[in-house]
Amino acid sequence: MTTVLLHPRSGVPYSELKAKARAMRAEHHSLEAIAAALDISRDTVRKWTADISCNPARHPRSGILYAELKAKARAMRTDGASIRKIAEALDVTDPGVLNWVRDMPCHRELTKANARKFYESRRIYPRGYSADGARLRQAGYSREERVRMVAEMARAGL
Repeated sequence: MTTVLLHPRSGVPYSELKAKARAMRAEHHSLEAIAAALDISRDTVRKWTADISCNPARHPRSGILYAELKAKARAMRTDGASIRKIAEALDVTDPGVLNWVRDMPCHRELTKANARKFYESRRIYPRGYSADGARLRQAGYSREERVRMVAEMARAGL
Protein backbone atom coordinates (compact mmCIF):
# COMPACT_ATOMS: atom_id res chain seq x y z
CA MET A 1 0.00 0.00 0.00
CA THR A 2 1.41 3.36 -1.03
CA THR A 3 0.81 6.43 1.05
CA VAL A 4 0.40 9.77 -0.63
CA LEU A 5 1.86 12.72 1.24
CA LEU A 6 -0.42 15.72 1.26
CA HIS A 7 0.44 19.36 1.82
CA PRO A 8 -0.80 20.22 5.33
CA ARG A 9 -2.54 23.50 4.41
CA SER A 10 -3.89 22.82 0.93
CA GLY A 11 -4.34 19.04 1.04
CA VAL A 12 -2.79 18.71 -2.46
CA PRO A 13 -0.42 15.76 -2.96
CA TYR A 14 3.25 16.78 -2.97
CA SER A 15 3.76 15.00 -6.29
CA GLU A 16 1.26 17.38 -7.92
CA LEU A 17 2.86 20.40 -6.26
CA LYS A 18 6.29 19.30 -7.48
CA ALA A 19 5.01 18.85 -11.05
CA LYS A 20 3.39 22.31 -10.98
CA ALA A 21 6.55 23.88 -9.54
CA ARG A 22 8.70 22.30 -12.26
CA ALA A 23 6.30 23.42 -14.98
CA MET A 24 6.28 26.99 -13.65
CA ARG A 25 10.09 27.06 -13.40
CA ALA A 26 10.37 25.84 -16.98
CA GLU A 27 8.25 28.87 -17.91
CA HIS A 28 10.89 31.06 -16.19
CA HIS A 29 8.89 31.98 -13.08
CA SER A 30 10.98 33.04 -10.09
CA LEU A 31 11.44 30.78 -7.08
CA GLU A 32 9.56 33.29 -4.94
CA ALA A 33 6.59 33.49 -7.32
CA ILE A 34 6.30 29.70 -7.46
CA ALA A 35 6.56 29.40 -3.68
CA ALA A 36 3.83 32.00 -3.18
CA ALA A 37 1.51 30.48 -5.80
CA LEU A 38 1.80 26.95 -4.39
CA ASP A 39 2.07 27.91 -0.71
CA ILE A 40 5.35 26.11 -0.19
CA SER A 41 8.79 27.31 0.87
CA ARG A 42 11.29 28.85 -1.52
CA ASP A 43 13.88 26.23 -0.50
CA THR A 44 11.51 23.41 -1.42
CA VAL A 45 10.96 24.97 -4.86
CA ARG A 46 14.73 25.38 -5.28
CA LYS A 47 15.35 21.70 -4.46
CA TRP A 48 12.58 20.47 -6.73
CA THR A 49 13.72 22.61 -9.69
CA ALA A 50 17.51 22.62 -9.27
CA ASP A 51 18.08 20.87 -12.62
CA ILE A 52 15.93 23.31 -14.62
CA SER A 53 17.76 26.23 -16.16
CA CYS A 54 15.66 29.34 -15.81
CA ASN A 55 17.96 31.84 -17.50
CA PRO A 56 19.00 30.64 -20.95
CA ALA A 57 22.56 31.59 -21.85
CA ARG A 58 23.01 34.75 -23.87
CA HIS A 59 25.94 36.15 -25.79
CA PRO A 60 27.63 38.76 -23.55
CA ARG A 61 27.95 41.51 -26.17
CA SER A 62 24.88 41.06 -28.35
CA GLY A 63 22.49 39.59 -25.77
CA ILE A 64 21.21 37.08 -28.33
CA LEU A 65 20.41 33.59 -27.05
CA TYR A 66 23.15 31.09 -27.83
CA ALA A 67 20.50 28.72 -29.19
CA GLU A 68 19.57 31.35 -31.81
CA LEU A 69 23.23 31.95 -32.67
CA LYS A 70 23.76 28.22 -33.06
CA ALA A 71 20.76 27.94 -35.40
CA LYS A 72 22.07 30.84 -37.51
CA ALA A 73 25.56 29.31 -37.61
CA ARG A 74 24.20 25.95 -38.75
CA ALA A 75 22.10 27.61 -41.45
CA MET A 76 25.09 29.61 -42.70
CA ARG A 77 27.27 26.48 -42.73
CA THR A 78 24.63 24.62 -44.73
CA ASP A 79 24.78 27.48 -47.25
CA GLY A 80 28.55 26.93 -47.55
CA ALA A 81 30.00 29.68 -45.35
CA SER A 82 33.40 29.13 -43.76
CA ILE A 83 33.89 28.87 -40.00
CA ARG A 84 35.70 32.22 -39.92
CA LYS A 85 33.01 34.03 -41.93
CA ILE A 86 30.30 32.66 -39.62
CA ALA A 87 32.27 33.68 -36.54
CA GLU A 88 32.76 37.21 -37.87
CA ALA A 89 29.10 37.57 -38.87
CA LEU A 90 27.79 36.39 -35.49
CA ASP A 91 30.56 38.02 -33.38
CA VAL A 92 31.58 34.73 -31.74
CA THR A 93 34.83 32.75 -31.67
CA ASP A 94 35.92 30.27 -34.35
CA PRO A 95 36.04 27.36 -31.85
CA GLY A 96 32.51 28.19 -30.71
CA VAL A 97 31.21 27.98 -34.28
CA LEU A 98 33.15 24.77 -34.85
CA ASN A 99 31.49 23.17 -31.80
CA TRP A 100 28.07 24.13 -33.15
CA VAL A 101 28.56 22.80 -36.70
CA ARG A 102 31.00 19.91 -36.25
CA ASP A 103 28.28 17.23 -36.26
CA MET A 104 26.63 18.41 -39.48
CA PRO A 105 26.86 16.04 -42.46
CA CYS A 106 28.01 18.80 -44.81
CA HIS A 107 30.79 20.03 -42.48
CA ARG A 108 33.55 17.64 -43.64
CA GLU A 109 32.93 18.29 -47.34
CA LEU A 110 32.77 22.05 -46.83
CA THR A 111 35.98 22.01 -44.81
CA LYS A 112 37.80 20.19 -47.62
CA ALA A 113 36.32 22.45 -50.30
CA ASN A 114 37.22 25.62 -48.40
CA ALA A 115 40.78 24.35 -47.81
CA ARG A 116 41.17 23.59 -51.54
CA LYS A 117 39.83 27.04 -52.42
CA PHE A 118 42.27 28.66 -49.98
CA TYR A 119 45.27 26.77 -51.34
CA GLU A 120 44.25 27.48 -54.94
CA SER A 121 44.09 31.19 -54.14
CA ARG A 122 47.68 31.05 -52.87
CA ARG A 123 49.05 29.08 -55.83
CA ILE A 124 51.72 31.04 -57.70
CA TYR A 125 52.46 28.44 -60.39
CA PRO A 126 49.93 26.71 -62.64
CA ARG A 127 49.02 23.18 -61.63
CA GLY A 128 51.77 20.70 -62.48
CA TYR A 129 54.55 23.29 -62.72
CA SER A 130 55.73 23.49 -59.10
CA ALA A 131 58.85 21.44 -59.82
CA ASP A 132 59.84 23.86 -62.61
CA GLY A 133 59.37 26.77 -60.21
CA ALA A 134 61.57 25.02 -57.64
CA ARG A 135 64.33 24.47 -60.22
CA LEU A 136 64.21 28.14 -61.19
CA ARG A 137 64.36 29.14 -57.52
CA GLN A 138 67.45 26.99 -57.05
CA ALA A 139 68.95 28.66 -60.10
CA GLY A 140 68.59 32.02 -58.33
CA TYR A 141 65.71 33.65 -60.20
CA SER A 142 63.51 36.14 -58.31
CA ARG A 143 59.90 35.27 -57.51
CA GLU A 144 58.52 37.58 -60.20
CA GLU A 145 60.85 36.09 -62.83
CA ARG A 146 59.96 32.54 -61.80
CA VAL A 147 56.21 33.22 -61.95
CA ARG A 148 56.55 34.85 -65.40
CA MET A 149 58.77 32.08 -66.78
CA VAL A 150 56.58 29.24 -65.48
CA ALA A 151 53.45 30.95 -66.86
CA GLU A 152 55.14 31.13 -70.27
CA MET A 153 56.04 27.43 -69.99
CA ALA A 154 52.43 26.57 -69.21
CA ARG A 155 51.11 28.61 -72.16
CA ALA A 156 53.62 26.95 -74.47
CA GLY A 157 52.63 23.55 -73.12
CA LEU A 158 56.15 22.59 -72.09
